Amino acid sequence: LWETPPAEQAARALQSTSRYADPDGTGSDLLFLDVELLGAVREPGGACLLAQCEEGVRVRLTVADDDPALAHRDNLALLAAAPGTRLRIIGRLVP
Repeated sequence: LWETPPAEQAARALQSTSRYADPDGTGSDLLFLDVELLGAVREPGGACLLAQCEEGVRVRLTVADDDPALAHRDNLALLAAAPGTRLRIIGRLVP
């Protein structure tokens, strides 16, 4: 799953969210990426974690739900404090 280049995965994910998507394409919107964390960045929509794929593609990692009661929000903040860390991640593309 991680061997498919990020650009191909993004194209597949975008196709799976279109109105022409295969209804049996469950999970085809997921991205499987090997990344190196670069650090936190502030954007108009809030803070996110910037990471770079091995192919040089940069991605922004955010939480799916900004509810402060959910632990993944704090986990992302901890990861933002660890630039240079290499991770294997699974996520969804938000166009």
